[in-house]
Amino acid sequence: MSKAEYLHKLSEKLEWPHTLNEWEIMCQNSTVFTVSQNDRVQASALLTHYKIGSSLGMVLVDPNFGRQGLGTRVTLQALSSALQTDHMPVFLTSSHEAKGLYQKIGFNQAGSVVVLDRSSDTKEMNTSENNITCSAREIAEKYYDGCLQREIILEGFISDKNNITVCLRGNNGDIKAFASSVRRGGSDNKAKLAIGPVVGENPILVGNLVDRLLARTSLATTAFLFQSFSDEDNATKTARTDLTQEFKKRGFEKTDELPFMVYGNTIPKQFLSSRIVSPMTLAFS
Repeated sequence: MSKAEYLHKLSEKLEWPHTLNEWEIMCQNSTVFTVSQNDRVQASALLTHYKIGSSLGMVLVDPNFGRQGLGTRVTLQALSSALQTDHMPVFLTSSHEAKGLYQKIGFNQAGSVVVLDRSSDTKEMNTSENNITCSAREIAEKYYDGCLQREIILEGFISDKNNITVCLRGNNGDIKAFASSVRRGGSDNKAKLAIGPVVGENPILVGNLVDRLLARTSLATTAFLFQSFSDEDNATKTARTDLTQEFKKRGFEKTDELPFMVYGNTIPKQFLSSRIVSPMTLAFS
């Protein structure tokens, strides 16, 4: 059994929705840290390096070994690696329960990730248009400073036929906005579409993309929208507010607001851009 397969099975014990394909993509493109005993993985964490820093995610502990400090131990392993290799800052999205743990080891809350949910739809789906008209490389070059790691991970999600990715181009052929999504869960009655990343020049363009995504699925849908606590210009703040309203117009309701935590330096400037409005759905990076 591969490491991705083992971690996927472990995550199912915790009722995490991530698919085996997601685990395989992230394990192939991240450093995997584990705490093991007798060849049995008890806890794990993934550290993914980007140009702007490192994303810490997928921190899980086998429920049979809970309350033994294993989550802290594996997180410190990943953090130590990032410090030694100067892949800073390190950022993550925390659960409410784990926020205190991250604060104790030096993380500070720099923002939040708003969770918006929309119930399933019985409408007839529109499958007439292609999923995507732009490549992962184009997206990475325009919105992620040409980050190769980001490109590889995006390509993994885009190439999965269960996922949906759409984009809009201007008259000159430049990408104006794109939105990707990941299908999670098993059977149709439990499956859900997680939207992200979503990047657009303005909330109206993003809303247009979301319409195209929703037209291609009848599944319940979740969106993740990043909000910063840092000083931002009024235009960026207004764009984030307007974006939330665009989702609410389409039947989404706010169901949670998760802490976005940063260790070292300040929040990466890319997160303060009004264009990048939703993190990756997997590691929330």
